[in-house]
Amino acid sequence: MKLLHAVCVGVVVGSAAWAAPLDGTKWKVTLTPDAESVEIGAKGWEDELVFAADQMTATTSAKRGFKTSVYLVTEDDEVLKWQTIQHSEAAGVANWSCQVSNAEMTGRLVLSQRDGTRWVFAVTGGRTSAKPGEGSKKE
Repeated sequence: MKLLHAVCVGVVVGSAAWAAPLDGTKWKVTLTPDAESVEIGAKGWEDELVFAADQMTATTSAKRGFKTSVYLVTEDDEVLKWQTIQHSEAAGVANWSCQVSNAEMTGRLVLSQRDGTRWVFAVTGGRTSAKPGEGSKKE
């Protein structure tokens, strides 16, 4: 496994000239709760994930107070894997763990709410914008 980008206590470690591989991209994703989460009240939604300056913003989730966060990336056999943890004072903690291959994203979001409720969502979607200089090219 090749480490492309590392994060340590909120500080990016690595070459300052080296851009994170997802920076400059946007993704439309659908979050679908698993059966157990549905039973306890979870509902799915669509979100847009924006990667810029070594950070990820989930635009719909941000409206619930989830803050932009630094993301960690690894690459293994042409699959880019990323993860991040976002915090919201009102809603709790969102733990994203996804992978990207051929401009498609899949993964999982675990939402731990402040009241102790834990919901699990499947994440699926695709890239809606390319990195600067790539035009509309898909990976």
